[in-house]
Amino acid sequence: MLEVPKSTIKRIGGSTKSEDSDFGSTGSDRDSGSDDWDSWDSTSDSQDEAQAEAPEPINFIDESHKVAYEVLTSERTYVERLSLLDQAFLARIERENEKAHWFSNEVVKEIFSNLRSIYAFHHNFLLPDLENRLKQWEENPSIGDILRRLAPFLKLYSDYVSNFDNSMKLLNLWSQKAPKFGSLLSEIQRQPQCMNLALQHHMLEPVQRIPRYELLLKDYLKRLPQESLDRKDAEEAMTRIAQAAHHSNDMMKTTDQFQKLLKLNEKIEGEDIIDPSRQLLKEGKIVKIAARGGSQQKEMYLFLFNDMMLCCVRGKILKRVNYTVKHKLDVDGMKILDAEDCKFRVESKQKALELQTTSEEEKEEWMKSIISTVHEMHRKKQTFINNDAMNDRPASEELGEGRELGMRAPRWIKDEEVTMCMRCGTDFKAITRRRHHCRACGAVVCNKCSSYEAQLPYDDNKMNRVCYKCYYTFKGEEEGAKEQMRRIKHEQHEDSLITEIDEENSYSSFLNVLQKREWVRFWVVATKQDLFALKAPKDVRPVLTLPIKLYKICEISESDNVDKPHAFKLSDGSRSQHVFAADNRELKKRWLMVFNDGVESVLKTKYMTESDDVFMDAPSSSPGSFLSFSSSHKSYTVNAT
Repeated sequence: MLEVPKSTIKRIGGSTKSEDSDFGSTGSDRDSGSDDWDSWDSTSDSQDEAQAEAPEPINFIDESHKVAYEVLTSERTYVERLSLLDQAFLARIERENEKAHWFSNEVVKEIFSNLRSIYAFHHNFLLPDLENRLKQWEENPSIGDILRRLAPFLKLYSDYVSNFDNSMKLLNLWSQKAPKFGSLLSEIQRQPQCMNLALQHHMLEPVQRIPRYELLLKDYLKRLPQESLDRKDAEEAMTRIAQAAHHSNDMMKTTDQFQKLLKLNEKIEGEDIIDPSRQLLKEGKIVKIAARGGSQQKEMYLFLFNDMMLCCVRGKILKRVNYTVKHKLDVDGMKILDAEDCKFRVESKQKALELQTTSEEEKEEWMKSIISTVHEMHRKKQTFINNDAMNDRPASEELGEGRELGMRAPRWIKDEEVTMCMRCGTDFKAITRRRHHCRACGAVVCNKCSSYEAQLPYDDNKMNRVCYKCYYTFKGEEEGAKEQMRRIKHEQHEDSLITEIDEENSYSSFLNVLQKREWVRFWVVATKQDLFALKAPKDVRPVLTLPIKLYKICEISESDNVDKPHAFKLSDGSRSQHVFAADNRELKKRWLMVFNDGVESVLKTKYMTESDDVFMDAPSSSPGSFLSFSSSHKSYTVNAT
């Protein structure tokens, strides 16, 4: 004899038949063995008798008896969960929706599919049969005949499983469109019987149920004596259940991932991540560099999904790890740009983040994961467009550069990249001149040049502080911006402001410039016509301007008394000359090419990396610049819009 402790046996109270059941209550004797649904009797007398639970056994006759009892206790628990879905959630939602009219009754039916039919089947037929059989186990030690007879009706699950993705999407949609509906769901799930689990979590139970029967029946057959009269029925039941489980098993591959999302969702504050089509691809610690620059850094926790990326602050409440969402970035339209010192930048419609890892290997792993995710999103989006023949869509909706002003969050110019207003050239001072960032283009501007507001699409069309140039661009009055610039030049008697440098057709880097026998470090920019020396990379008023075609480059001689290595000088053939010094030999070589062969010669220069046939563009025109990598095999710069 096998013993089982009474404390391990689960009990649930009897429940009533659902009035909305698709199943009738007519028919003849249920014990006739007929596979025809209409031949079953479900009158109140037989129900009351069946609902009386089998007495809890102290001793099991054999191993098969023990497994049969496990089937029964598992069924009791499952029916209790179905009752929870039907009564605590579905019935309550129907009552409240009848009053509030959040959505039509069809939406409720689409969300819950044929849940009530499934509940009625288990509550009125399968569970009572198992209860009766376990009470009479000594006279009739078998459950195979019950499962064989009822297995065909497990096809009820086909509709439920097929509708599961749609059901989850509808729950997400209406929780957002009708906040009071979302509040009702939160209220219900806080009830003790719901164990503080979301409705989506409970709705997974039916999807997982048929594979559970398959496992239990395999165990039952394994422990069933070979000479048992129940073996034939059990084997036939196994065949039928395995067929019914095929569809559920396919669905289980995605619901396993969904279940992980449900568990993670309980730990994330500030964002509901539940979506059946969402997959968690990568997660881990990372450092976020402050947008304004400087030495400000903050440790964050990054979650990369197939459709979005969450940048969170990780914390603990009562020894329980939780994550507070600080930034949400859509993968659609995301750009990834490489940088030095284990850094890389992620730009999306919502935000531009500069991130740093602990090693180059870790950075490459993150970049590869993000890039492949963006590529996959782009592929699916392109397939969708092609399939739907959307060739007549407005230009604003088509895939392209997607660089329209205000459509995506800009990269903020860092404070150390500029010493003056990028619009009027007024020097910033520690106390009297505050720096402001234009929320449309990211430029650093003074108070006067940023005293404008505009609605920005990437920020849900909220009013944001912008510079005058973006303000007039939004209004479609480009002449207004030009007039403002003319007014600024006139007021400041300043004609040397650089309005804009074409970074794709210029070359720049830091160089040391000899001034009055002292070396001063400047950001030097060479265009096709001029050379500018700036205090900082994004300044608009140069300290020095030279017409590049009038100067020739010369090597330093002993008579120049230059004490720095990698130095060179520019001369116009008369007494005017300027001495520069690069940081290394390679940089000096590039500047020699600029003056001897023109800017184009440097811009065309490519450097082959060590693997994967990846090409790196020549350094761009900002300090610690984000380099663009691309090839047919591997890409470090992605624009999937």
